[in-house]
Amino acid sequence: MTRIPDDDRDIIERAMYLTLVLTILEKDRLIFDKALFKLK
Repeated sequence: MTRIPDDDRDIIERAMYLTLVLTILEKDRLIFDKALFKLK
């Protein structure tokens, strides 16, 4: 398949997933900031 070592491939995958999760959480935070109700 590829010649990327398993350890390096795992690090790259985690970095990509982390970026996706941070983007989703940031969008969620913006939605909560605009919400009519506040969570305590």
